[in-house]
Parts: sequence; C-alpha cells; structure tokens
Amino acid sequence: MQETSRSIIKEKWHLIEDGLHDGHMNMRIDKAIAHACGKGLIPPTLRFYGWSPPAVSIGYSQRPERDIDLNYCEKHGIDIVQRPTGGRAVLHDHELTYSITFQEENQVIPGHLQGSFKVIGESLIRGLAYLGIDAQLVDGRRNRLNRPCNREPACFSSHSPYEILTNGKKIIGSAQRRFKGVILQHGSILIDIDRERLAYIFKVSPAGDRERLISSFYKKMISLNEVNNDTFSYSDVMNAMIRGFKDRLGIEFSSDTIATEDTEVTEKNNKVT
Repeated sequence: MQETSRSIIKEKWHLIEDGLHDGHMNMRIDKAIAHACGKGLIPPTLRFYGWSPPAVSIGYSQRPERDIDLNYCEKHGIDIVQRPTGGRAVLHDHELTYSITFQEENQVIPGHLQGSFKVIGESLIRGLAYLGIDAQLVDGRRNRLNRPCNREPACFSSHSPYEILTNGKKIIGSAQRRFKGVILQHGSILIDIDRERLAYIFKVSPAGDRERLISSFYKKMISLNEVNNDTFSYSDVMNAMIRGFKDRLGIEFSSDTIATEDTEVTEKNNKVT
C-alpha cells in the first residue's frame, strides 16, 4: 500500500524589518500598508521599526493639548504624532515597535477584537520566551479591575485585556483599529525606560503629582533589560519576535525592507479613512 503525504501550505505574509524613522514617517508607512492591504495590493504584513528622534504618539481620539506638555517636548526634541490606532500616549524611545496589518477575513487570526488581540498577544509572548522572559496575557475576563487606571493619559499606566505583563508589570502595550475590513494593530516593546522623562511629557497639576506619576510607572511598567538584568539590542528583540509570530501563526514570511509597492502607496495614498 502506497502512503500519500499531505503537505501543509502555510499562509505567506510580508515581513518588513525596518530601521529608524521620525514619528510622522512611521505613521504614514503604517497607514499606507493598511490602505494597500485593504485593497488587496499586498499580503498581510508584519513590520518592525524604531523612532528617531524620540516621539510621543497619542491615540487617534486623544487631544495632545489636554494631556501633553508641548513646551517640554519641543525643548527636548521630542516629536508628537497621532497614531491611526487608539489608546493613550506612548513615549517611543528605547524600544522596538511592531505593526501588524491583515484583512478581517484571513486564515490565521480571528477577525473579532478579543480573538485577534489574544492571538497576537500569544505570538508576542512566544517571542519574549526566546529572550528568556516569562510573560503572561492580561485576563480578558478581568478588565473591569483596571477601570480606575483608565483616567491616566499614559498607555503603560493601565492593563487592557490580552496585553502583556511580566512580574505583574506591563512590558508591551498595544492598540488596534479597523478600516473597512482591514485591521491594524500597533505595539510598543520596551527595551529600556526613562521613567522620569516619560513623566515630564505629561501635564501634571499640582506639581507634586509628578513624583506620584513616576512612582506609578515603577510599579506598573518594566523593560526587557530590567527583567533579568540583560542587555538586548534592537536586532535581538526583532529576531525573537519574528520567531514568535512564525511559531504561533504557522506562517511563512517573505522578508524585505520597505517594498516597492509599500513605498509607492506611502507617497500617493498616505491617508486611511
């Protein structure tokens, strides 16, 4: 009797191993990828990148003049940019950022909100495991415990369902938005943290509350390099995360820098409505 082997065809995704850009360019590229993916011009895409100069990104419904100390940011060369995704303010400095873009109808990630956050979170946890970091997902059934934190303007001040904790502290913060059948999710993976600098980007009144804010950051957030007293490079973290996504999603990547079709869309269609 002749045996027949059944090969498993893996879904192919586009991988962009990017470098450092200013905040406005980073957001234009991600919006362009979402536009192209939604039109079916490119496959689902996972992009990793950094920020130069440092930047504060705010959620699409957040008002910078209400929460952010604009004078401090200008004086210290910190850009301010609005994300196409939701959530609260993030200081992008010593970190790796991921963005993942896919159509709601795809083979590997659920199209609904909680399911997609969970699967992406599990992929990130597998990536952290390759760095020797034990992490957990915030329980999606217990989000009401975090409601008192929701007034804080900083993303890492609260724990949303299916975000990533280690030692009880937030190590990756993520936000998502949907555009006409395409899903874009961003995430900030902290390699190092300057908590004092982070506290000073926010308007704080009375002044004594700034120390309270710094103390809160020490209690609620942690960086990769603080977990096991390691020193990870940008490339170390990116390579581990790529392995984590491949393992969890069971996909293959076509790897490149910014591809021609992405660049063209960035130049011509840098708005997603």
